[in-house]
Amino acid sequence: MMNALFTVVLTECLKIRKSKIFYISVISFLFLPLVCSLFMFIAMHPDLAQKSGIITQKAKIISVAGWQSYLGLISQMISVGGIILFGFITSWTFGREYSDGTIKDLLALPLARSIIITAKFISVILWSTFLAITAFLVATIIGVLISIPGFNMQIYLINAGTYSVCSLIAIFLSSPIAYFACFFDRHHWCNSNICMVEICRSTIKLN
Repeated sequence: MMNALFTVVLTECLKIRKSKIFYISVISFLFLPLVCSLFMFIAMHPDLAQKSGIITQKAKIISVAGWQSYLGLISQMISVGGIILFGFITSWTFGREYSDGTIKDLLALPLARSIIITAKFISVILWSTFLAITAFLVATIIGVLISIPGFNMQIYLINAGTYSVCSLIAIFLSSPIAYFACFFDRHHWCNSNICMVEICRSTIKLN
């Protein structure tokens, strides 16, 4: 069973990597550190921002320009934006089987339906984790490049832990949010709702 699960997970990961949506998701997640670093840069240089006409109201949410505020803002961004982006990833992973017309072929495979649905959720978790780690590493690099003051390894590790917890919560909350998003959307995203129902229904019947 473990060999079958590993094979299906590997297949799902290969399908994700070869899809255009994978690269779109990477670019989308890069906006998180870019926006946070922009707010931090404005907070560090308010005079320069005012002279250049940049709106500084958004940057006022940062009380003190430093790594503590910077990393805290990133954790807040992943908590809010991550749920939406992770939800889209979950919806796409399940919905593509229906939209591509491969749902019947998938259910016809000589595999337990529980293995198929578990493999898809594992691939979603791996994909989402990769995006979260990439965004945090990019944020760290940008923070070093713009010389954010007050770097401390202890502060960095504590906020990295907070970011990890926020990311995991957003990842696991994305499934029901994607489900309800599919329920209320009668267009393309509704396909994932039907796909998830069919797979879960088959799993219940077999088990």
